[in-house]
Amino acid sequence: MALWLVRAGAHGEFEKKFLEENRIYLTWDGLSHDFGALKNSGQLRALLEQVYPDAPKGRGTNNLGQIWAFSHRIAKGDWVVLPSKQKSAIHVAKVKGDYTFNPDGNDPFFHYRDVEWIVQDIPRTNFDQDLLYSFGAFMTVCQVRRNDAEQRIHKMAKNEWKSAGTMPSTKKKAEEEGVESGEGLEGLAQTARDQIAKLIIARFQGHGMMRLVDAVLRARGYTTYLTRRDRIRASTFWRRRNRWDSASRVSVYR
Repeated sequence: MALWLVRAGAHGEFEKKFLEENRIYLTWDGLSHDFGALKNSGQLRALLEQVYPDAPKGRGTNNLGQIWAFSHRIAKGDWVVLPSKQKSAIHVAKVKGDYTFNPDGNDPFFHYRDVEWIVQDIPRTNFDQDLLYSFGAFMTVCQVRRNDAEQRIHKMAKNEWKSAGTMPSTKKKAEEEGVESGEGLEGLAQTARDQIAKLIIARFQGHGMMRLVDAVLRARGYTTYLTRRDRIRASTFWRRRNRWDSASRVSVYR
């Protein structure tokens, strides 16, 4: 079995369709051809050159590999990760069906595979950073092989979708190799958000997180309310975690 990365459109615009229909689609525009009838990748290359005659050679090769993988390499029982573009979460599915071509589908939904969503909306912060690097690949469809990714995802499934603490020591090397093979960062902004979220979760817990959220909402112009008991607890937590701060920065409500 293998682990695959599949995206629901360049901006995640098809994510809801994927989830509601229990399918993953190949979302290239204008490809109303049955790839299942092709016997080899050479035939697919010739077809893509007809459909996209002005595409740069590098892009054509890239498209070829992804489309061939979706139509011929993904197999029943493989697992698929779908990073959400709508929220900081990742969905995981198991492939249940063979490649299917639907000539009557609306463009670009001519090609799909049936899947069973094992879990939806796993927070990105649950995943080790090297896995997030792989999930940030530039590709729309690709196999995730590095750092025992498949085995680790299966271990997470058995551990209530929390990291099993098996991140390899060769992380830096894998990240460098990943950039060369296309399993690089999709965007520095998403990587920064992941790291900031992990830092906040580690830094603020319980009532400390409550107070942080209260402060953020107030800064954005919202009116918030805390009960007297929650104010005391939050302020006590804040003072304990910030012993080096001056007393003037700690307000305890009584």
